[in-house]
Amino acid sequence: MSQLWFYAFMSRRTALGYRGKVFAVVGLGLCALPVVLLVLIWQDVVLMAGLSPLLAIGSAAVAAMATLLGLDLLLRPVLLTGHALRQLLGGALTENLPQGYPDQAGRLMADAQRVIDALTVGRAERTDMPGPPDVPATSRMSLVHSTPLNDPTVPPDRCGPLHLQELQQAVDCQEFELYYQPVMDLTTDHPIGAEALIRWNSPTRGFVAPATFLPLAEATGLIAPIGLWVLHEACREAAVWGPQMRVSVNLSAPQMLDPALPWHISDAIIGAGIGPDQIEIELTEAAAMVDPTRIRTAMICLRDLGVRVAMDDCGAGLASLTTLCDLPFSTLKIDRSLVTDIHLSARAQAICGGLIAMGQGLGVSVLGMGCEQPEEVAFLRRKGCHLFQGYYFARPVPAHALASTFEALSLRKAG
Repeated sequence: MSQLWFYAFMSRRTALGYRGKVFAVVGLGLCALPVVLLVLIWQDVVLMAGLSPLLAIGSAAVAAMATLLGLDLLLRPVLLTGHALRQLLGGALTENLPQGYPDQAGRLMADAQRVIDALTVGRAERTDMPGPPDVPATSRMSLVHSTPLNDPTVPPDRCGPLHLQELQQAVDCQEFELYYQPVMDLTTDHPIGAEALIRWNSPTRGFVAPATFLPLAEATGLIAPIGLWVLHEACREAAVWGPQMRVSVNLSAPQMLDPALPWHISDAIIGAGIGPDQIEIELTEAAAMVDPTRIRTAMICLRDLGVRVAMDDCGAGLASLTTLCDLPFSTLKIDRSLVTDIHLSARAQAICGGLIAMGQGLGVSVLGMGCEQPEEVAFLRRKGCHLFQGYYFARPVPAHALASTFEALSLRKAG
């Protein structure tokens, strides 16, 4: 399958020529494989995409063109489908275009549209395409990951493509809020905390699904301030729950590999006045495979702070058991795809049985994600899983409704 990679560069030269132009270059001489380069130049910013059946060939072609033009890398390479690329280009142009050039911007975007359509013809907008070599696509969705795409608490966005300027305004104006989905411990029949899930309540669009805005946040670097806000807000809310409860916060691979992460977490904990054992950092299995050695080092740093780490999406098939066993996590969260209808699937039963046995052998907690049916809960309990999260117990709720949700869960008896 061909891979379309998007790069942004800053020119080192005072004049590039061909400003405001979009053109495609086709090369057939690189390892006998076709390479298509999309180059868009506006002012001193160059947007470039390389399409090739092999990632290495497309990347080499882009690197060669960047050297030829005299460019410095401005934005890490990101895999984008045509729709996402149009969103990013449209937001960047409308936000940064000098006054008096609306016609040129329109023509530029029209040219970009035609080239993008040509490059991506026949390729559906997919969510299972791999991300850049160091950041899998699944890791980029970590902040929304634990909520199904059809979650009724997040109505679908019907206001057209999202622009970078809108997302920047959301960050500046703090238009985000956190919902919380409780985690139940069936050994005591009481909740032990909740997972923080981000929501964007836009004044113009209403609720915007995380699956809509998080990819753009990752591609533009806005995930950093958004992630810090989530961390501080979640700790602040957890301070109200009491010391026996903990909050789970999702991190992406780049956030986990940030050398300043221990300081960010310490700052959030101290600022909220909670203990380090009241926060749990969640990392998806896919994100952990980005750089297992460095991820392991980061996990050890968090463990030394007294912060728990949960391995999310376990069983999704992206990591070997040997690699997982070498990571110092404290909670193993079974992927929802295995939990759904597990009582009807011999394959899922075998995989989950192995994961639960592995968790018990490692001395870590095991949590079943996405439970919606009593049969799912009953099967996992028989196998030795006692922590659960899913619609069977509670949907994600805003912070003000969490106390009553905790109380209701403490009064119910699980099936």
